[in-house]
Amino acid sequence: MEINSNHSTYGAAFRQKPIFFMSGKETVAFFEGKLKKNMTLQEDSCTLGSNDTYRRQHTTYEVSDKKKGSTFLDLDFLIKDETSSLKGNLSDKKDVDFYNFSIPFNRTIQNYFGVQIYMDMPEGCDYDLTLYDEYGNQVGKAEWDGEGRKTLTIPNWDTNTNKYCIKIENKNGEEVSPHDYYKISFKVTENKEQEKTDAIREAFGNLHGAYSRKDENWREYLDKYNEVLMDTEKNYTKEM
Repeated sequence: MEINSNHSTYGAAFRQKPIFFMSGKETVAFFEGKLKKNMTLQEDSCTLGSNDTYRRQHTTYEVSDKKKGSTFLDLDFLIKDETSSLKGNLSDKKDVDFYNFSIPFNRTIQNYFGVQIYMDMPEGCDYDLTLYDEYGNQVGKAEWDGEGRKTLTIPNWDTNTNKYCIKIENKNGEEVSPHDYYKISFKVTENKEQEKTDAIREAFGNLHGAYSRKDENWREYLDKYNEVLMDTEKNYTKEM
C-alpha cells in the first residue's frame, strides 16, 4: 500500500513509535510552558509516605521548577517521554514502594509495540522491581541487563490489561540510606512489523488532515479510521 505522505505527518509515528494524546494534566503543563524533556518526577509531598500501600490506585507526581513553579503529572507520562524519569528512595532496609500506572496507548493501534521498564539503583545496592497486573498477579520481575541496571518487558499488555503496579524493595535486606535514590524510566520498543500498521498510519494521517483543514466531510475520515482499527484488531486476534 502506498502511503499518502501529504496527510501522514502525525500518522508516521505508527511506523516505529506509537502516537499518543496528552492527558488533562499534561495539556495544562504544556500551555503553562512546564512540559519539557529530561524531567524528574517525585511523589507529591501530600501523598509521600503512603506509597507502601499496594492498593493505592492513584498518586500524583511533582516536577519542581524554581522559575515556573511545580507541575503535577501521572506516572503514565514516563511511557510517553522516555527522556524523563521517576526519582524515589527507600527510607530504610524494610521499606517497600509501590507505583501504579496505566499504559496510555490504544490497544488496537499498539499491538505491535512493547513497553520496557528500567531501574537504576544507588551504587552498591540491589533492589527488586516486581510487576503486578490490576488483578494482583505477579507478571514480571526485573533482571540485570548487563549495563548496571535492571529491566523487564511488560508481557501481553495488549491482550490482558493495561493497568499495572510496580513494587520496589531491598533485595538482600542490607542497610540503605534514605539519601540514596533509585530511578525508574520506560522505553517503548520499535515496531518490527511496520507494514501491519501502515493502513492505520494512512487513515489517521488523512483524518488529521481533514480535521485541520476543516473539511466538512471529516467525519467520513473518522469512520474510515475506525473501520481500519477494527480490521487491524481482527487480524491481530487471528495471529494470537
